[in-house]
Amino acid sequence: MEEASLSGSLLGASGGDQADFSLVDLVDHVLNKGVVLVGDATIAIADVDLIYLGLNILLTSVESAREAQHRSSSLPQEPAR
Repeated sequence: MEEASLSGSLLGASGGDQADFSLVDLVDHVLNKGVVLVGDATIAIADVDLIYLGLNILLTSVESAREAQHRSSSLPQEPAR
């Protein structure tokens, strides 16, 4: 079976660094750390914008989301001013 790989500046490689990631590595990162996708969509007819959608999507596993929620709830809260 042939391994699929992604090349580019994903998952921490920055600047001119090139890195190869297998599909398994990418899915593992998404499930363990999570990924936020942000985008905009506009539905238009005859160059008239009818609907604008601002999209914020979080992809992660339920276990990772619960751990993050638990960590954030255990942080000391700042007093209200």
